[in-house]
Amino acid sequence: MTTGRSEAKLGGRDGRLLVVREREHAGGDQAEIVWSKAFEGPVGTPLLADLDGVGKVEAAVSVGDGTTLLAEHHLAEARPMRIGPCPFGAIRGGVQRVVSTGTFMFLVPDFHRDGATRMRIIDLSAPIVPSRPGAASFERVEIAFNSHAEGAGQVQALLGVPPELLRDGEGWAIEEFTRLGTHSVTHVDAPWHYNSTIRGERAATIDELPLEWFFADGVVLDMTAKADGEKIGVPDVEAALAAIGYTPKPLDIVLLRTGRDVFYGQPDYVRRGPAVGPDVTRWLYESGVRVMGIDAWGWDGPLDRQAAEALARREPGVFWASHQCDLPYSQIERLVNLGALPPFGFRVSCFPLKIQGGSAGPARVVAVLPD
Repeated sequence: MTTGRSEAKLGGRDGRLLVVREREHAGGDQAEIVWSKAFEGPVGTPLLADLDGVGKVEAAVSVGDGTTLLAEHHLAEARPMRIGPCPFGAIRGGVQRVVSTGTFMFLVPDFHRDGATRMRIIDLSAPIVPSRPGAASFERVEIAFNSHAEGAGQVQALLGVPPELLRDGEGWAIEEFTRLGTHSVTHVDAPWHYNSTIRGERAATIDELPLEWFFADGVVLDMTAKADGEKIGVPDVEAALAAIGYTPKPLDIVLLRTGRDVFYGQPDYVRRGPAVGPDVTRWLYESGVRVMGIDAWGWDGPLDRQAAEALARREPGVFWASHQCDLPYSQIERLVNLGALPPFGFRVSCFPLKIQGGSAGPARVVAVLPD
C-alpha cells in the first residue's frame, strides 16, 4: 500500500537527465523513472517535455566534465525546465537547499555536513569609532575607554581584591558609549523611523519586526555608475538584475552597491551617494523584498540635495520620498565591502539590536558564502 505523497527528483545517468518519482511504500521506498532526456544545447536551453503529473522538479545534475548543472520545472506555472551552471562549481558534500533565481535553480552547499564545505564570512559593517570633530550632534559617537589598570582599581574598590591578586596586576577593560545614536553607524531602519503610521496602522518599531527578515539570501546590484544625487529608477534596477540573470524572490535582501563606502568617515560622506527613488522601493517591496540596503549615508540620497529640490518644488513627497512612501519595510544604511561579494549565491545576516520602541538598531551585517 502506498503512503505519503510522491516527490519528483532530477538525477543524471549516462549523460541523460532523469526525473525520478519516489514513493513511500509499506515495504520500503520505491522509485520509478517518469521522464528522461539527453542533455543538449547551451546553458539556459529550455528542456521542453511532457511532465504531466510531475509538478515541481528541482535538483542537481553532474555532467561528464564534472560541472554541476541545476534544473527546474514548474508545471503549475507552465514554466519549462531550464538548466544553468552552479555558481559554486561542482558541489561537494551535502546539499542544504535549492535557490531559485527565477530562471535557474542553484544549489547552496550544506555548510555543516561532515565539514565538507567551509563557509566564508565577509564583514559588511563599518567599525564603530569616536566621531571626527565637527560631526553633526544627532549622529555623533563618543566612547569612553577604561584601561586594565583602571579595571584593577574598580575590582579593589568594589570587592576589596588588590591588584597583586590579579594576573599581571590587571583588572577588566571596559568601554562605555557616552553617546551613540541608533542611526550613527551601520544600522537597520524600522518603519517607525519613516512615519508614526504606515498604511493606516501604527508603524512597527525595530524590536517588533520579524527576525526572518534579517537572515536571508542576498543580491548585490551594481549602481557604481550613478553620480552623487543621481536618481536610481526601476529601469536601472531591472537592467542590473538582467545583467546578472536574477529575479528577486520574497524575503531576498537586496543591496545596492554605489562604491561610496570609500568615503566613510570623511567630512563629505553625508553628501555622497545616488538617490533611490520611491518607485524602486515600491517595486522591490511588491517583489516580496522586505529588507534593502545601500553602501552610502542614506537610501534617499544626500539630504542637502533633497532639501534643495523640495524647497524649489514646494510640494510634499520630494524630501525623504523613499523613506516616506508608506511601506512597512526595512533598509540598511552605511554598508561597506559590497564590492567583495558575488551578485548572488550568499546569505545576509543583519540582525539589529533589540531596542524596545526604537526607530532603528545598529547591526553587525555580514555575508555568508561557501568557501
